[in-house]
Amino acid sequence: MKPTAVPFPARGRVLAFAVMSTHLLSVIRLSVALIAAAGIAGCGQRNAGTGSEQPKREISGVLVLAPGQSMPAGMPLEIELAELTPAEPAPAAIATARLESGDAAETPFSLQYEAAKVQSARQYVLRARAAIQGTVYLAGSALAPVAVQGTAFPVDVVLRRPPNASPLYLDVSVLRLDYKGESDWSGKLREVMPGMLACLRSVSGEDLGVSKAWNMGGGKVGVRIRAANGNGFECVALADGSKFETLSGLPSFAQALPGEGNPVFVPAPASPKMAECRRYERVLGGVKETLGWLVYDTCPRDAPPAAPAARPST
Repeated sequence: MKPTAVPFPARGRVLAFAVMSTHLLSVIRLSVALIAAAGIAGCGQRNAGTGSEQPKREISGVLVLAPGQSMPAGMPLEIELAELTPAEPAPAAIATARLESGDAAETPFSLQYEAAKVQSARQYVLRARAAIQGTVYLAGSALAPVAVQGTAFPVDVVLRRPPNASPLYLDVSVLRLDYKGESDWSGKLREVMPGMLACLRSVSGEDLGVSKAWNMGGGKVGVRIRAANGNGFECVALADGSKFETLSGLPSFAQALPGEGNPVFVPAPASPKMAECRRYERVLGGVKETLGWLVYDTCPRDAPPAAPAARPST
């Protein structure tokens, strides 16, 4: 059989299809090449962004209380790294950190800074302070062992009370609290202390404090103990502290007694957590030993609504 010749129009359609297929294949190859190039460029940009980050260095050390100084746990602390210069105004801090004091007399710290912001030919200082609502109670400074390369060695910053600074808390003697008014239950702290301690020894929990203790008469003392969430215990003990007689749970919704909760007595060796709108008194015994802390709430209260003015009689 002889092969049949393809008519001219059919040959044209075949040729056109082949040209279109070749063109489509070229477009696909070009698209793949563009996508690959974009991916490489994106990776380059990401790598460039990573490389542009400034290297970090770190200074670590300990904030140490000077002899004779003390500080309750939870005290807000601030520490900053700055250039040591007599220039006025002082240059802005290079780096800052905030933390809270612990239960011990030493508080570890670490501070990160950008190596590009320090120069080996200049001196730098670490400044630390214990402050509440802008009032500085303790402060200290030390030369900063900055390192352009590598890790700086640890440094101690000693905190002490600045001249003419307000005291962080008042020291009061349990033997002389009679100056407190009748509305302050801690004025009778010396009388109720033995029974109060007997009740405290009979319970356990976190952040417990005595919200009120009072003389019930008949050689007995009433004690209310609450945690931060308001739950706690109600206890009756002998006034001499030899034993407690009754102990029951106290829910947070239990109605507060007159004067309860202001102050709260936190027994030693625990210490209260420092906070704003608080006043602290450290209660000392006869030989100056710390018996505990009285914490007063000094936050302003909303004033009661004013009574409507009386209408003049006509």
